[in-house]
Amino acid sequence: METDGLVHREVHDVLPLKTVYSLTPFGRDLSQALAPLSDWGRRRLEKLAEAQSAP
Repeated sequence: METDGLVHREVHDVLPLKTVYSLTPFGRDLSQALAPLSDWGRRRLEKLAEAQSAP
């Protein structure tokens, strides 16, 4: 994901080693684009759970 420009990786030269990851602006754009799909998936799982609990 770093190579694709989605995340920024920052390595700190401390002991124990510490690496911090954060989203790039491009990564945030992707997150916003996928949010509706994630919402749909949650609604779909709720429908499946309701169908399984129905007599």
